[in-house]
Amino acid sequence: MRLSSQPLNVIIITLSRRVSLGERADAGGDAVAEAVQSAGMHIRERIVIADDYETLVATLQQISSSAKADIVLTTGGTGLSETDITPEATLAVISKRVQGLEFLMLQAGLQKTPHAALSRAVVGACGKTLIVNLPGNPRGAVENLSAILSILPHAVHVLQAEQVRDEDHSHPAKK
Repeated sequence: MRLSSQPLNVIIITLSRRVSLGERADAGGDAVAEAVQSAGMHIRERIVIADDYETLVATLQQISSSAKADIVLTTGGTGLSETDITPEATLAVISKRVQGLEFLMLQAGLQKTPHAALSRAVVGACGKTLIVNLPGNPRGAVENLSAILSILPHAVHVLQAEQVRDEDHSHPAKK
């Protein structure tokens, strides 16, 4: 388990065929990385993959099972197009959904544009890792992340403390 005095370890995954092919810069990933570093978190790794369901599921499972990161931030793939598969892949791997954080992100987006209502971002826990879907638009990604940034350390602490209790089987017997 991560010691609370250490910065949160974050992996950023950008979902974009064009970025993965080198046809476009990773503006969404860059904006998220800057916000994460400004918040004092540690970027463990940045990954760029095409909008591929199986690849994203496998990547999220591998990161979560290896406990390489406290938080995985995805950027891209939360809209309505046929290739937008991030929420579906995230739902396939998480065991607990954190809809309150989703609500806060949606609320922040709606303050800026009514188009935020089209986002299908998911937040949830997979093992000891919190997975957060952010939009691909750099401004939208940072706005969504900013809406929940102050809550993330506590969310990770609660998630990881619960996992340790479950692994230790240290719950007192109920009478």
